[in-house]
Amino acid sequence: MNGHPDDDGRRARGVATRETILDVATRHFAKHGYRRTLLEEVAADAGVSKGLIRFHFASKDGLAVEVLRRLQLEEARWIAEAAGHKEDPPGALARLLERQHMHRTDRTDLAAVTAALAMEASQKPAVREQLANAYTWYRGQVEKVVEAGRHEGIFRDDISASALAGLFLAALDGVYMHRRLGYEGLQPVRDSIPALLATPVRA
Repeated sequence: MNGHPDDDGRRARGVATRETILDVATRHFAKHGYRRTLLEEVAADAGVSKGLIRFHFASKDGLAVEVLRRLQLEEARWIAEAAGHKEDPPGALARLLERQHMHRTDRTDLAAVTAALAMEASQKPAVREQLANAYTWYRGQVEKVVEAGRHEGIFRDDISASALAGLFLAALDGVYMHRRLGYEGLQPVRDSIPALLATPVRA
């Protein structure tokens, strides 16, 4: 038996309301950080009650985790695409880094929300878990590219795929943080990262 049309309409409205809340919360977390984001203000801007936010997300922590998860799912799609070119492992590494940088530049909400919530990770277990899961997955994508390079004889066997993946993430985060702090002249540094990372691991 098919559901009543009114039920379908309510579900659709519920999904739309949830997405609206997430859109508004993303802007608030990006602009104000975690601590200065208030559910009352998110509710007002979204045109809903604070109780409805709690209905969908249970708490401010739950809302923050869902905002982060949605942004990371978007990021994961292009990371997986960039890492999929395993016929050219050094090029895949360069594309991963370039696409990550471009995405953080184009989607400032992703970078700002991630930075804001990372500052709370030590005191927010659910946020810490979401960030850790995303980083673990990203490192795994880089490790797969390195392993493909080993299989093709491009990368040395004595280079740790895990260490290289960590270096990628650290280099990218470092450049981003310096840019946030207002340091100039980072373009040449960023442009050189793929070569600096890929060259030492060539056989």
